[in-house]
Amino acid sequence: MLRCVGMRRGASATDGDPEGIMKTRQRIEYRLVREAAPVEYDRQMTTPEDVCRLCADVQDAEREKLLVLLLDNCHRVIAFDVASVGGQGSALLDVGCVMRGVVLTGASAIIMVHNHPSGQCEPSEADHQATRKIKAACGIFDVRLLDHIIIGEGRYWSSKEAGLLEA
Repeated sequence: MLRCVGMRRGASATDGDPEGIMKTRQRIEYRLVREAAPVEYDRQMTTPEDVCRLCADVQDAEREKLLVLLLDNCHRVIAFDVASVGGQGSALLDVGCVMRGVVLTGASAIIMVHNHPSGQCEPSEADHQATRKIKAACGIFDVRLLDHIIIGEGRYWSSKEAGLLEA
C-alpha cells in the first residue's frame, strides 16, 4: 500500500507565491508501508485454485478488475494490487501500473487475475495480448509471470494450465 508520510521539512504552503495567496504546494513523500498482513497473505500460491480462493470476491464484480498478486521467491503473497478497474467489457491494461507494484515491493514473481463480469472465462485476444505484454515487461525486470487467471461464475481459466506461459 502506498501511504502519504508527510511534507518535506521546511516546505511551506506559500513558498514562492508573490501574491501571498495560499496555494497547496506540499511535497509529499510516498513510501511503501508494509502493514501487518492477514494470515492468507502469507500463504503460498501454488495452484490457480489457491489464487481463486484469495480473489473470490472479484468474480461477482459488475465491472472488470485487474488484480496483481505480488509474490516473494517462495510464491507467498507480499501485496495485492488492484491495477485497473474498467467497465463491463474491459479494463485498461497499463503496464506501468502493473510493474510499479513489482518495483515498490521487490516482488520476485506476479500472478495477474481479472474477472469477466459476463461470467464467461474464455480469454479474448485482448487478454492474450495483455499476457504477452506483461510477460515481456516482467522479463525486463527479471520477474516471473507465473499465471494470468480469468475468473467468472465459480470457474476460472489459467494461462499456465493452457500452456501459454512456457518459456
